[in-house]
Amino acid sequence: MWVGARAARLMDRWLKPSGPPETPVSREFKISYVSPSIVQGESDEFALLYEDEQDPLSFSGFEQSHPCGGMLYFPTSAEWDVRLGYRRGQRKLILGRLLDFARRKSHFAFIERSLTDERFFARWPRESNYLGRQYKRLPVREEDVGKCIQIPTMINSTAPSPAVSRAGFDRPFRTVVYKTDLETVRLISDRTARHATRVEFQFLIPQFRQVPETFDGLTVEDITDTETQEGELAQLLEKFKGLCRLFRLEANDGTRGLILAGLATFWEDDAPPGAPSKIKIPGTPAPRLY
Repeated sequence: MWVGARAARLMDRWLKPSGPPETPVSREFKISYVSPSIVQGESDEFALLYEDEQDPLSFSGFEQSHPCGGMLYFPTSAEWDVRLGYRRGQRKLILGRLLDFARRKSHFAFIERSLTDERFFARWPRESNYLGRQYKRLPVREEDVGKCIQIPTMINSTAPSPAVSRAGFDRPFRTVVYKTDLETVRLISDRTARHATRVEFQFLIPQFRQVPETFDGLTVEDITDTETQEGELAQLLEKFKGLCRLFRLEANDGTRGLILAGLATFWEDDAPPGAPSKIKIPGTPAPRLY
């Protein structure tokens, strides 16, 4: 019996898999959405940030509006062991947590197919190769992402970075005018089942506005110095030179609007529909549709 027991212990030692031991898995974790406006990668590129007691991981993907219908790249078993050896044994659990996240939040249901269909990425090799290189490009934590999406960005072609000359989102917007001594025009796109965030454009003290009530997709561009105007608008541009900028608003179907305003900003947050705007205007009454 002693010989048999010793042999059994030796066989058990030999049959154990080589390599470092599996790392313990954290019970507490968070998964956060990082929108395309923060990722600033390819068109429609977003990320999911996974956080637990170890270093955060980011998994990149493309929104549902991408030709593939949406995807999230998750490392294969071989890639996981090479890139994430310090998380040995955690791949299946983290994949399950991402799937559960997608199934519980309807606006992320589109990523499930890419996480469960082994042949999916063979049909999209360029996207697979690109996203596979981004797997840990966002070394940030959830609270840092929250700070990013709360910061308003100015639209002004002459202002230094982080100001931009053009900003666009492929989602529906509605126009709201706030009537006070400090008139403000806002273009709002609420969080929905298809969109995980709220987006708002704000135009302060407009001196001229021709704006449709709704937009199916919206691009706002500062055209003050790039396009010549005539008539009343040309006179207003001269009158408010150095004080206001002219912005073109264009929908996906070519519908256009114009606003001459003192300041234009936009921001993105995760506020639910009906939540107050990030920037409050003292004394503002209930908004009216424009």
